[in-house]
Amino acid sequence: MGGHTMRKRVVWVAFGAMLSVAVSIGAATFNLFSPATGILKGSANSYVTTAAAASDVYGLWSGGCNSTKFLRGDGACADPLLGANGSASAPTHSYSGDTNNGDYLIGTDNVGTATAGVLRMSITSAGNVLVGNSNTAIATSGTIPALQMIGTSASGSSFVFGRFSNDATGAGGMKIVKSRGASVGTFAATVLDDGIGGFNWQADDGTDVTSTSVQMDAFVDGAVSTGIVPGRLRIRTTNTSGSTVDAITFNSSQQALHANGTAALPTVAFTGSSTSGFYRKAANDIGLSIAGALAWNLNSTAMTSAVPAIITAGTSAALPGLRISAARAVQVFTETGVDADEGQWFFDVDSEVWKLRTLNDANNTARDIISVTRSGSAVGTISLGNATDNNAATFLGTGTVTVNGDLKINTAGKGLSVKEGSNAKMGTCTLVIGVCVVSTTAVAATSRVFLTIQSLGTVVLPKTVGVTARTAATSFTITSEDATDTSVIAWLIVDPS
Repeated sequence: MGGHTMRKRVVWVAFGAMLSVAVSIGAATFNLFSPATGILKGSANSYVTTAAAASDVYGLWSGGCNSTKFLRGDGACADPLLGANGSASAPTHSYSGDTNNGDYLIGTDNVGTATAGVLRMSITSAGNVLVGNSNTAIATSGTIPALQMIGTSASGSSFVFGRFSNDATGAGGMKIVKSRGASVGTFAATVLDDGIGGFNWQADDGTDVTSTSVQMDAFVDGAVSTGIVPGRLRIRTTNTSGSTVDAITFNSSQQALHANGTAALPTVAFTGSSTSGFYRKAANDIGLSIAGALAWNLNSTAMTSAVPAIITAGTSAALPGLRISAARAVQVFTETGVDADEGQWFFDVDSEVWKLRTLNDANNTARDIISVTRSGSAVGTISLGNATDNNAATFLGTGTVTVNGDLKINTAGKGLSVKEGSNAKMGTCTLVIGVCVVSTTAVAATSRVFLTIQSLGTVVLPKTVGVTARTAATSFTITSEDATDTSVIAWLIVDPS
């Protein structure tokens, strides 16, 4: 063993390739080092280190000094070793091979750790741990978070969770916990609507970064029991008015609850058309808007449309284009406002009759206009109008109305009216010296022309009249048996079917 013993009980020991080191100070021997146990305690229960001069030598501590003092080489107790404040480029506690890495004092109660001469992490007097190249704690939403990663680049303000392993297990990830325990490590169950934690996205408004743009929070969403804590996740966004409102909430029943929305800004819309989609008009009332305007409305009583509904043709009786499942289940066309029932086409299951119904404006009472019977001996019977109102049916087309059955007028006083005029099927003609020529393109070679005396002229008694000549599609001639007859003759043309 090599070494040097000093008279003042201080030993400077030079370590070489030795298996153990021991020093004698006065009559006492101190074992300083051995490969098996490291630094060893001496007979006086003291620890000793080495130095070049007696006044600079410090022991770790001695029975004569308390745990906050160090034993000097001359036997006196001294304060702990104190270093200079240092800086990022020259930290107080550094390494001989890399002197710009280590710890230093930034300011009062504020320490930092530097690498490559740049501050990387600091702990403030309030206990905030700041990671990045800044020593400035940022307030967010009225609080100063204990752990902050603040930087001036993407790499200086990012963190990654990851796992590399040849198995199906994912990375550990990040966990946010909440307990009603009064102190850390004590546990008490949470209750319904307790906040669990969340994330806030906050951007600088020119003053600070306390304004929330997007917020995501988790809550307890039901009764809590051992091993079961139902959860709810809420996402909120801030609108252009500055109000942070609920956008969507996922509850413990796995429902996605949307904001109400409007026709102009439906809640469920599309990236290519933000003004078209679904929204909530009122309780149990859903609207579908197109280009910012209500197009369809579905509620607990009816489904209405502000636009025409086009129904494709059916392919079979089992797959019709339109199926009615109950009485008056389909309202084909309607008006809005007070006269919401002004037009309806429905199936009356009680009488098994299809009906077209309208509203009587005189007394605001619904009246059947067209009825089509679908069962019994009267199947296919079409009824126009009703017994109450003064109804009329008009065929506006110029084609032929064909009736395979009888044409009946069942009410006394009602009858058949025919339009008169140029080229008509019915009219009157005044005899001149017993003759009248009727010009009309309606007469055909096979037409049946019916004549009757409308009023007498120069004759006292009616005379026999008849059609004595005709030119198809041009005219026919009426002649009286009395050449002096000036009576008015009524005529009617009927063609065989």
